[in-house]
Amino acid sequence: MRGALVASLAGLAGALTLALEGGAVSRDLETPRDLHRADFVGSNACTRCHPAHAESFERTFHRSMTREASRESVLAPFAGETLTYGALRARMSTEIDARGAPRFVVALSRIRPDGDGEEPLDRAVVARTVGSRRDQQFLAQQDDRYVRLPVAWDIEEARWIHVNEAFLTPDPAGLDEGRVALEDYARHVVTWNDNCVFCHNVGPRPGRDPATGRFSTEVAELGVACEACHGPGSEHVRANASPLRRYALHGGLAGSLVDRPDPTIVHPARLSPERAADVCGRCHGQRITEEIERFLEAGDPFEPGEALALYSA
Repeated sequence: MRGALVASLAGLAGALTLALEGGAVSRDLETPRDLHRADFVGSNACTRCHPAHAESFERTFHRSMTREASRESVLAPFAGETLTYGALRARMSTEIDARGAPRFVVALSRIRPDGDGEEPLDRAVVARTVGSRRDQQFLAQQDDRYVRLPVAWDIEEARWIHVNEAFLTPDPAGLDEGRVALEDYARHVVTWNDNCVFCHNVGPRPGRDPATGRFSTEVAELGVACEACHGPGSEHVRANASPLRRYALHGGLAGSLVDRPDPTIVHPARLSPERAADVCGRCHGQRITEEIERFLEAGDPFEPGEALALYSA
C-alpha cells in the first residue's frame, strides 16, 4: 500500500513537472529571437539530435561545395594531363610532400612561336576545391587571398576544360590561330575572398581591410551546410540542451507543441513563400548591394527568415 502511494505521488510530481515544463516551453516558443546575435556552431553540432538529416546532408552536393584539397576532395586525376588554349598550355600533376600528402599542381607555360619547346610562366598548388557535381574548380593561395585557377575539371565528361568554356562570352581573338593573350587566358580568374566566398560557404566574413585592401577571410564552415539555410545555431543548441524541451517539441506532452515553430532556428518549410524564396535567392538569384564595402569587410548581414531586399539595392 505504501509503495503504491509513493509511486502515485512520484507520478503526480512527474506529471506536474512536465506540465510546468510544457508551459515554460510554450512561453519560450512565443519569444522571438534575433539570429544576428547568435553564433555559428557548425554542422557537427546538429548531428546528435538530427542523425537522419545529417546522413542525407552527407549525400548532397551542397556539402562538398568548397573543400580543402585532398585525395578525397580532388576529383580530377592530376596525372600529367595537358590542356592547350591558344599558345598557352597547362600541365596538371601530383607531387608528394615530405609528410606523404599529395600536392596538386597546375603549371602554365607558353608554346614558343617556332614550336620549339615551351616557356614556363607560372606554377600553382591547389589549396581548395569548389564544386563536385558538374565541374570542379580549383583555388590556389596567393598571400592573403585564394585565386580561382583558369582550368577546371568537367566531372560529367571527365575532361579538363578552360574556365572560359563555362561562360557564354565570345572566344578571344587569335584563339583559332593558336595564339591568345594572357589577359584573355585569365579572363575569369577571380579572387575567392570577395566573390565565391559569399555563396559557397557558411557565415563568410571576407575581412577586407578598407585601408590596405588585404583580406583576413574567415568562414564558419566550408561548403553550404546546415546553418546556411537555417541560420546560426548557438541559441538552438543551448535551448534544446534541455531533454524536457526536446520532449515537448516532439509531442511528448499534453497539448502538443509539435506544430509550433521553434524561434531559436529557421525552418524554411515554415516560412512564407516569399521568405523561403529569399533563403535560396541569396545565392541562386541575381543580387546587388549598395553596401559593398560593408559586405567585403564584415560579410553579408542577411539571415534566413528575413527579407532579402533589406540588404540589396
